[in-house]
Amino acid sequence: GSSLIECARYPFRDGDSGHVAKSYSELVEAIEDLRGNDHEFKTLIVDTVDSLEPLIWRHVCDRDSKSSGKRIESIEDYGYGKGYQIALDEWRAFCHQLDGLRSAKQMDVILLGHAHVRTFKNPEGEDYDRYSLRVHDKAGGFLREWVDVLGFAAFEGGAVKGKDDKRARGYSTGARPVHFERAAAYDAKARLPLPPSME
Repeated sequence: GSSLIECARYPFRDGDSGHVAKSYSELVEAIEDLRGNDHEFKTLIVDTVDSLEPLIWRHVCDRDSKSSGKRIESIEDYGYGKGYQIALDEWRAFCHQLDGLRSAKQMDVILLGHAHVRTFKNPEGEDYDRYSLRVHDKAGGFLREWVDVLGFAAFEGGAVKGKDDKRARGYSTGARPVHFERAAAYDAKARLPLPPSME
């Protein structure tokens, strides 16, 4: 989607989609390039973490296939939950690289991600649905802890039921606030002095 706006995109390769990383290694090399060479960029945006996750999974499977001599086709092939733990170690290494970039070049790092609805297993009462980052739970938990600011953006709306209506009708205000304070419906946080939400 960044091709629709005027912004600098990292040139992984020549061509129309050359700004889209096709492998995790490409992305890591780009971060090393930005860290080791002079440039005037002040912000790195990774768009999106849910697109990055399958690249990490593929990288882990290919790497471990070579070292074990046994072909690992899927993150599930490691056995119950083991592949996701191995992938989590790679997420940690990736964020360590981003920390190095921030430190070396004083760059801000923004990670974008989509959300989806999951059932929250509420230990204090009834379970309920809430928005969650569209990555594996282990990766999502780590990323929520790692970031300084976790914003949740969505179009403002809801549902109302008139006195003669049998069903509620959805509505939208057209506003798109970003929230920086956790709510029952979504995760958010700010280690910086930010308002609870802003347009």
